This record gives sequence, C-alpha cells and structure tokens, in this order.
Amino acid sequence: MAGRGELMYRDVSRPIRPAQRRNGSVVGHVVAEVWWLLVLFALNVLPGWHAIPFLDASAGSLLWLVNLCIVARLVAHLVYLADGAGRFRPAGDYLIALLDLIVAAEVLVEFPFDFGAAGATWETATRLLLVSAIVISVLRAAGAATRGAQVVQVHWQHTHSV
Repeated sequence: MAGRGELMYRDVSRPIRPAQRRNGSVVGHVVAEVWWLLVLFALNVLPGWHAIPFLDASAGSLLWLVNLCIVARLVAHLVYLADGAGRFRPAGDYLIALLDLIVAAEVLVEFPFDFGAAGATWETATRLLLVSAIVISVLRAAGAATRGAQVVQVHWQHTHSV
C-alpha cells in the first residue's frame, strides 16, 4: 500500500481481470454510439450540413458517403458490444479504416469547401489534413489486417493443437 505522497502503480505482471476490461469496453462503446448518433443527427437533421459556413453546395453530394461511414461505425460498435471476446474487432477496424480512406479521398477530390477571403491558407491546411487522414487510414487498415491475421493464427493453433 502506498503511503501519503507516494504514487501507486498497477502491477503490470498481473493482467487486468476480464470483468474490468469488459466494463470499460462497454462504457467506451456506448459513449461512441451516443457520439456517432449525435453527429449523424447534427449533419442530417439539426442544424444540418447546410449550417456549416465553409461548405459549399457540392458537399451534399458527399453526404451519403459520410453517412455510410457513420452508420458503419454504429454497426461496428454494436458488434463489438455483442462480441465480448473481440474476435470481430480487427475486421471491423479494417472496414472502418477503408471507409475512412474512401471518404477522405473523395472529399479531397471533390473539395467541397469555400473559405472565402482567407481561402488560400485554409485550403492548403485542409488539403494537408485530408492527405494526413488518408495516410493514417492506410496505416490503421494495415494494423487491423495484422491484428486480424494474428487472431486467425491463434484460433487456428488453438483448434489444431494436439
């Protein structure tokens, strides 16, 4: 037991109990569900994407793709909640990363932004942000594919062990 003024650290040699991990995971997925539902509502209903001052009329043509990405996240978090063992997490993360990549690439190509008088600086910053999102999505997809391969390998070894 740590005395007054001393820091306490968790003994990392002892793993977190599954119940502790599961409770934190449930809370995280529920918070994510609420967040993405609010984003979906804000973009489509109130106030709607029209209220964002730096988006031009062509942004409406990309709304279906953004909605698809958000709905996929909602479905993924529901699957993560139902699957306590995390077997489907790499596949869900991979699909979400690919959808993020597609959305970022389409937004970069369409570029539905109008920054007005200060446009040059904001346009460059936005393009850099979108290129960064593309690179990060590729890295996330690669990481999820690697984790998925590890899950399959562990499952195969477990089912084919003597």
